[in-house]
Amino acid sequence: MSGKEASYSGQWDGLFGDAPLKAPLPHLDTKRCLPAPSMELQAREPGARLVPYTKDVWVLPKLRNWLFREPWSFYDVVTTGSILGLHLVSLAAPWTFTWPALWWGAALFFACGGLGIDVSFHRQLTHRSFDSPKWLEYLLAFVGTCGLEMDPISWVRHHRFHHRNTDRALDPHSSYEGFFWSHCGWLMHSKVLDARAGDDWIVSDLKDQLFYRQGLLPPATRVLELTYPLVAVAQYGALYYYGGWPGVVWAGAVRQVLMWHVTWLVNRQAGGAELACHIWGSRPYNTGDLSSNVWWLALATFGEAWHNNHHAFPSSARHGLEWWQAVGLAWDVRLPTEAQKQKLLKKVNGGKPGSAVPVNGGEAVAEARPAVSDAAMAN
Repeated sequence: MSGKEASYSGQWDGLFGDAPLKAPLPHLDTKRCLPAPSMELQAREPGARLVPYTKDVWVLPKLRNWLFREPWSFYDVVTTGSILGLHLVSLAAPWTFTWPALWWGAALFFACGGLGIDVSFHRQLTHRSFDSPKWLEYLLAFVGTCGLEMDPISWVRHHRFHHRNTDRALDPHSSYEGFFWSHCGWLMHSKVLDARAGDDWIVSDLKDQLFYRQGLLPPATRVLELTYPLVAVAQYGALYYYGGWPGVVWAGAVRQVLMWHVTWLVNRQAGGAELACHIWGSRPYNTGDLSSNVWWLALATFGEAWHNNHHAFPSSARHGLEWWQAVGLAWDVRLPTEAQKQKLLKKVNGGKPGSAVPVNGGEAVAEARPAVSDAAMAN
């Protein structure tokens, strides 16, 4: 692709062309940082639709009728079947309600979603926002694995690539490609996902650790990769044994479905707030993408929905106030300085943002994206 200004759809066409879904996708240079696409040019794309209650977000799905593609990979079948299956099981909620099952579901939501996904997968493993004892890091990573949002290496890989090219054509789940794709459809198309965010150079720091690494022999060294499917089976087996069908439905399926949708709304596996936090809300910091702060969603997401703040300072441990700083189990907690905040704050008088990073629609010059991991980015 040339360096001239382009819409998001133009960027996508430049990378993938008009290759049919059955054809092999071109090999992409995942180390490149694409320029911010022009929102004005995106609005003029034939067929683009303005997202309701926004003034400047125009979407245009690029993969049409992809649900009917051939062939489906085994991974795509399992992923899609699991998502649909647990949604169907959760429909039994009105007939299986018990208070103990509800409270167990709430406890697992906090443990797996708040501690496992938010604290471990997102802030510690992806962005290295703080350090902790290895036993605690591994324990929280295992709890995150119980959240059934992929194993740690896959989660971190996708999310680091999302930050590297947020709302560009190399973003695994850009909002510019429409609601369904950016919310969960990208999980069901591993070929496109792997082309954009399948390279392991970005997670070399995790692959060096026996507890996380994938695809290496002997099998005994692939702890979380090998146990990930067993975690799901054991989890639902224990819920049925101790709680019967109310446990399976409320502490299992209902809790899992809510966790998925909250994460997809704000910070899915691998990715950013594609529905709510990359479309609606306020953008106090000039990040060069669509990330926004959504205060009402932050209440249910342990502060994750302060998403514009997060994209401005991805390595900051504090989107709000964090409890772990009070108990002495974390150190080197990273926070932005006042000078860094002022550099990215937008001026309120209608002037240009106070940052060298170009805004969407401005001059499309590739800029260095914020480093999400010094160890990973050094490769």
